[in-house]
Amino acid sequence: MPDKLYHQLCRLPINVSRPSDLYAYEAHDDGAHCRVIYHLAGKILSGPDAWRGDAGVGKVLVYSAAAAAPHQVGMVVVPSRQTFDARPQYPAHEDNELLQIDLRLFVPHPDSAAAKTKTNPLDQPP
Repeated sequence: MPDKLYHQLCRLPINVSRPSDLYAYEAHDDGAHCRVIYHLAGKILSGPDAWRGDAGVGKVLVYSAAAAAPHQVGMVVVPSRQTFDARPQYPAHEDNELLQIDLRLFVPHPDSAAAKTKTNPLDQPP
């Protein structure tokens, strides 16, 4: 995860080392493409629409580039009530709601060349 994104998530505050969900959806010899989901209470004031209609599959989430190569992180922030993903219980409140920060990123294998060039902020203590 790029340092800048890591520090912005920590400012929210999110414990980056404890995602709500984390799984690999595509593996390669040098690493895996992963989905990482965090939840927090808040309110979306502005930004791009998180959903786009697709004639073949219906509505799909639209991920925006949060970091360019070599990190290639895609991110979308959406009210969690609009997703089918598991989420923590959060009581309804007029000032904010439960939001989902959904990241797609490439995580190199520990012994790959990419992993040896940079420390992973997720491995750092909170």
